[in-house]
Amino acid sequence: MLLVLGLGGLTMLGIFPVGAREGPDETRRAAKGEKPLPGRRLTPAARREEEQTIRKTAQKLCDAFNKADLDALTNGWTEDAEYTNETGKTYRGRPVVRTILKKSLDAFKGSKQSIQIRAIRFIKADVASEEGTVVMTSPEGVVNTGRYVALWVKQGDKWLLNSVRDLPESADANLPAAASKLKPLAWMIGEWDDKEGKGEVHMSCKWGPNQTFLIQHFCCKHSNGKELTAIQRIGWDAHNQRIRSWVFDSSGGFGEGFWVREGNAWELQCEGVFPDGRVVTSVNRWKYIDDKTAEWSSRDREANEEPLPDMTVTFVRSDKTQERPRSTQP
Repeated sequence: MLLVLGLGGLTMLGIFPVGAREGPDETRRAAKGEKPLPGRRLTPAARREEEQTIRKTAQKLCDAFNKADLDALTNGWTEDAEYTNETGKTYRGRPVVRTILKKSLDAFKGSKQSIQIRAIRFIKADVASEEGTVVMTSPEGVVNTGRYVALWVKQGDKWLLNSVRDLPESADANLPAAASKLKPLAWMIGEWDDKEGKGEVHMSCKWGPNQTFLIQHFCCKHSNGKELTAIQRIGWDAHNQRIRSWVFDSSGGFGEGFWVREGNAWELQCEGVFPDGRVVTSVNRWKYIDDKTAEWSSRDREANEEPLPDMTVTFVRSDKTQERPRSTQP
């Protein structure tokens, strides 16, 4: 969840009574600008206001996690707080939840968390359920996601978490085995441009069918006005038990390489053929810097054993990226 980091599963904690329908008394109170009575349903305007308050509160708790502020996290829960992880184990009481939060902060030290709230539904004027996804990005760029359901209650003028339960990621259960092997590279998904912002190099990355391959499209504009495009397909080589890639460009050149992880970077020993028949070798490297920045470099480049200059491109995620990559830890 957004606080506890049991990245996995749930159904709702229980069935809660729906508040009474708006009656004449509540209508008169709304006309006078008065708040609904406890247990009554909210007016549409009040519901929108309270929903925005819950969203802002959830974001503040997410920010507190990223700052490792244990007190702020704990104070966001009610005294009778309840947390249930994806295995069904339940922890009750704010002191116990605080212990779980402390363990999570230690386990995910250096990681950055964000939340994606899908829906907020009001059960009563002072009780609301929230469905969402927590996204955790490690310092190495590995993205971990998990669905959750939370129950919020309003005490005084504050919305507090009363219960959180993790939901299983059942959608990934039917994916091929190769998909899980590529998840550490899911941070590449999106639209990227060279840091200089001149549009000289653009890279787009997306999942192939069934997430068995990552497909990269490159477009490079040369100073002479010519344009070179390339497609790279990254997949899992089950025979060699390694990540492998194949690249083909618009000039007729092609190549392949095996990927080896080194912390927050991946190194490729590449070999290919230029359109004129020369055999080219290089050591390429993709380095995750942060969620918006990555570096690609190529060194030790040779064509028929003749040295070629090194190359480096710093990519920044462009505004055209609409969706965060969805992944799990390797």
